[in-house]
Amino acid sequence: MLTRAQFLKNLIGFYGLSAFSVDLAVEYQKVYLLHFFVRGFQYYEGPKMIDKINRDGLVDLVREPDNPYDENAIAIYFEDKKIGFVPAESNEVLSRILDAGLLDLQAEITFVERDAATWEQISVAIYALKQKTNSVPEHLTQVEKPEYYTIKKDDDTYQRVYDSSPEAVMDAEDFFTVLLANSEDDGVFDLMQSIFENEQDMNAAIEQHRLVVDKNKVSPEDLQELSEKINDQILEIENVFGEDGYVVANVNKIAQIPSKIVNIVKIIDEQGRTFFEVVLN
Repeated sequence: MLTRAQFLKNLIGFYGLSAFSVDLAVEYQKVYLLHFFVRGFQYYEGPKMIDKINRDGLVDLVREPDNPYDENAIAIYFEDKKIGFVPAESNEVLSRILDAGLLDLQAEITFVERDAATWEQISVAIYALKQKTNSVPEHLTQVEKPEYYTIKKDDDTYQRVYDSSPEAVMDAEDFFTVLLANSEDDGVFDLMQSIFENEQDMNAAIEQHRLVVDKNKVSPEDLQELSEKINDQILEIENVFGEDGYVVANVNKIAQIPSKIVNIVKIIDEQGRTFFEVVLN
């Protein structure tokens, strides 16, 4: 199960907060803990993806406690691809924070410099979110452009959703376990396998909350039951598709009604991203 905090992080990271019409935002500011060039960028998938990597994009921090070279290793992933590590000389305290779950650390790409040598092409900042006050020193809320050696030479606030719901959200493994447990046959699972190219894509769609429901095709009762909500407000997606009308599907509920799923339709938003509409009878 995903915690609600992880659910919200994934949701906002993929959709962007501006996609939702409901007033859910509490003003937070980023408190930066570390800013660095991605170590080992040239040895992983980063150079192949350099044209896709964008400033302000979110990256994932993944602990590697069994790393044979560094027990404090923290890998950096962009779109599920490893692009390098947090520098070893700076990772000991951060690894302890991650292992203990003391803070919900997040990370973002701050600068992309394609003309630099590979080891200076991508810089990342790690930060925690704190409700905005005047007590945080200004230098902790900003990042400066790094100094490059291989090329010639505002007040940062963040909107974070607060959710009072205690219910956890299924991850992909839980989703398929419940889906199969509620199925009379393998029809729905076979349908999903025919839609997704591989298991990794299927899991990503679940955990990035890209299952959607067209509110114009379901009854008001089903809409209330099958839509994801935050603070009892349905998450309606706006300015994402050519036409409005889609809501984020509640995967916990969808997994419990396989007999009502008649189709899963691949749809593309205005940015070229792929979503999956769950069509119900």
